[in-house]
Amino acid sequence: MKAKILSLSILSILSLVILMSFVSAAVILTDNFDDGNLNGWTITNDPSSLPGTEWVNTGTNAEAIPGSASTLGTTVLERTISTSGFQSIIIEYDRQLVGFDTEEEFVVSWSTDGTNFNVVEETLNDTPDDTNFVSKSFNLASSANNNANFQVKVECTTNAQADLCKLDNFQLEGTAIPITQDDPQEVTECELVGNPLNDLRIKDIDFNNKGMNGESESEFGDDDAWFPLDDIEVEIEIENKGDEDIDNIEIEWGVWDTNADEWIIELDDEKDFDLNDDDEDTITVKFNLEDKLDVDLDELSDGDHYRFYVIATGESDELEEDVCASDFEDVEIVIEENFVALHDFQFPLTVSCGEDVQILAEAWNIGDEDQDDVYIRVINTELGINEKIDIGNIDAFENDDFQVIIDIPEDAEEKIYSIEFEVYDEDDDLFETDFDDDESEFHILLTVSGSCGVEIDALVSASLESGGMAGEQLIVRATIVNTGSDSATYNLNAAGFSSWADSVNVEPNNVLLVAGESRDVLISFDVREDASGENSFDIEVISENQIVVSQPVSVSIEEAGGFGGITGGVIGSSNAYLWGIGFLNIILVIIIIIVAIRVARK
Repeated sequence: MKAKILSLSILSILSLVILMSFVSAAVILTDNFDDGNLNGWTITNDPSSLPGTEWVNTGTNAEAIPGSASTLGTTVLERTISTSGFQSIIIEYDRQLVGFDTEEEFVVSWSTDGTNFNVVEETLNDTPDDTNFVSKSFNLASSANNNANFQVKVECTTNAQADLCKLDNFQLEGTAIPITQDDPQEVTECELVGNPLNDLRIKDIDFNNKGMNGESESEFGDDDAWFPLDDIEVEIEIENKGDEDIDNIEIEWGVWDTNADEWIIELDDEKDFDLNDDDEDTITVKFNLEDKLDVDLDELSDGDHYRFYVIATGESDELEEDVCASDFEDVEIVIEENFVALHDFQFPLTVSCGEDVQILAEAWNIGDEDQDDVYIRVINTELGINEKIDIGNIDAFENDDFQVIIDIPEDAEEKIYSIEFEVYDEDDDLFETDFDDDESEFHILLTVSGSCGVEIDALVSASLESGGMAGEQLIVRATIVNTGSDSATYNLNAAGFSSWADSVNVEPNNVLLVAGESRDVLISFDVREDASGENSFDIEVISENQIVVSQPVSVSIEEAGGFGGITGGVIGSSNAYLWGIGFLNIILVIIIIIVAIRVARK
């Protein structure tokens, strides 16, 4: 904890003075070339196929013999070295130049844009012939300070196989730029209010990073290192160390950018509460970083220059005035260059065997570079899932929604499955963080339960018993047959009728059948007065808490004076009389039409 419990005194006023950090020299980069390689350096040659040898690492130094037999060759050793956070930049190196004439040249220069270079040493028209290494040191202009694009370039040009350049103990130094830190205005105001008796204290600020999808811990960051989509939980412990009660304590919290001198999350209020003397309380704050930000994602920069501030303000009867305490914990926000993550998964927690499952989510480019041809692999070998989802191009700090539908096998084992999601770039490589070399892999847990490995051991059919008019009762006769080899108990249920009927009654709804036995069950509906046209419902046959048959049935509802019918699993109608009357009416209408036509002709 960085204690910042301040009082109304001269110390509170002095706290407004800007603090300067101690400045000390530091090595920004050093390379003694003892590792046998030139990793980090870039080599370019002119001509591209040199008559001699380009820069190589001999295991003790870098050496170049680019020319041969009076033919000039140039080889260049370059490197980008960020000087961010440093000033008073110094280049130091040891070099040995052997057998040079006036046409041969050794040049060391630097640049801040990769185009315009400033020379620190050039041997043109000189004829050095060093028997030993010569140490060089150069102080650079202020434009080299605090520059992420700083570059250094070492050129060697020779025209004879015996003439060469050697480089050793290259080093870039600088002094740390003093950090000026002003507290946010709200913290300064808290300091002015003060805490005379040191009673109110912020005892602890504890972070718990639950990651981009609410896991128990972050997939990529740490508790105090946050990626833009992380869910953060913060426990703030407040303590009253005094002998008097403190009432109406208000907690405010926010995230401050010390580089930009602004809140990236404005101060937010939590509940008010009281603390008795020598008592404490814990307030838990939960938020998603991207949702809570008061700035755009592209305004954030990578680094640990953020602070989570807490301000506690309360009332003390003894002092008859407010008391205030503030504290902070440092936070790092991680902004990658190339990284696509998945966020906001939506899916059913439990699914049945044989079911199609729809999964929705967002693909987020949380890097500061645009990405092309992004795609996702959805994998679970146990369920036979291997799907490719093409996402396409995603601009920096933008997102695209996507969905995938997966089939759960009918014979799957009932258990919890982990469905893996892998995010790939245009080169078919998994995206990977620079923060901790973690790959862009996500998972969801899907519980498969129900109808797994169940064999249908029953058949059901239906026929109209009576009714079919709006506002009246409609009765369907369902016949269930035990097609299994053992006795079984079946429960019948009607579902999906609420749009055309107010209620249903199944009698009996529980039957015991031996193998091969059948039985009729009557299903009675109270048809709504406004029902009409084709409607449907499902007859569900349940055995051992599993739906073994679901038979769809269609019914036709007519207004008063009409006639209703039924389709879907119908094995016949016991209302043959009504069917006969209807058929007779049709015959009579046809006869009347024929007679009328003949009369008209006469």
